[in-house]
Amino acid sequence: MTEDNRKTHFDATGVAAMVGFTLLMAFNQVLVKFVNTGVQPVFQAGLRSALAALVMTAFVYAMGRRYTIKRAFILPGLFVGFLFGAEFLFLFIALDLTSVSRTTLLFYTMPLWMAVLAHLFIPGERLNLIRWAGIVVALAGVVLVLSERLFTETTDGNLGWLGDLLCLTGAAFWALLALVIRRTPFGQASNETQLSFQLVVSAIILIPASMILAAVAPESPIFGPLIRDFTPVIAGVLVFQVVIVVCFGFTAWLWIVRHYPATQMASFIFLTPVFGAAFGVLLLGEPLTIRLVVSLMMVSAGIVLINQK
Repeated sequence: MTEDNRKTHFDATGVAAMVGFTLLMAFNQVLVKFVNTGVQPVFQAGLRSALAALVMTAFVYAMGRRYTIKRAFILPGLFVGFLFGAEFLFLFIALDLTSVSRTTLLFYTMPLWMAVLAHLFIPGERLNLIRWAGIVVALAGVVLVLSERLFTETTDGNLGWLGDLLCLTGAAFWALLALVIRRTPFGQASNETQLSFQLVVSAIILIPASMILAAVAPESPIFGPLIRDFTPVIAGVLVFQVVIVVCFGFTAWLWIVRHYPATQMASFIFLTPVFGAAFGVLLLGEPLTIRLVVSLMMVSAGIVLINQK
């Protein structure tokens, strides 16, 4: 789909895809933190990319399809792969240093980065006053639902500030990745080709990096040995991440990036921290507070505003 015939607003299919994606990403934060107990964060990120690349390739060939790699795809594809690897390096380490709530809140400031980048570099997606108001309202809802724990120390040491900083850095890399896909010929590649580039390049970067970090800092609470306490349950969760989160979820995300306006797409990502709070209610027995209900109403209002033409 070319830039000229992209959809100008979210239809029912786009809304369903974005809600499903944000729900899956919220759940994934819990999964990553759990797997970090058994595998070094950087190694987990690299291993997940490598395994997902194999699964994606098998799926593509099983469906009778082939990768089409044009010369114009190579350089931007390599750059996108680097951004993908950096994004998840920062995120996975952050989840080892700070809580899921703080990580989700800070990492999903990506819409702010993306909205500004789209405003500056994507024709036809400039922010007006109403859309700015939608972003502010939605962000306020997210801050409200997490404010009880926002300023509470939740780390195992004194590196929580570093985890917060890494979350924000990862969000910036994520937004830049989406922009590069939109504004370079690499955006014309199939979803499978785009994702495979990201997985292969990130695996090539992250796995050796994890080995170097383990050798240089074997006693570090951030890095240390590649394997910490690997169990069959952790292996099962890792498989779920590879097949469902990466192969299915990220392919859906790339399809959304190609078909829908970046500003409106980014606004839906504010749902992810709210879903994260909901998982706390459903899975951890946390109470359904008035704070949570009000925040959901604010996020919904923000989405309505951001979709105003």
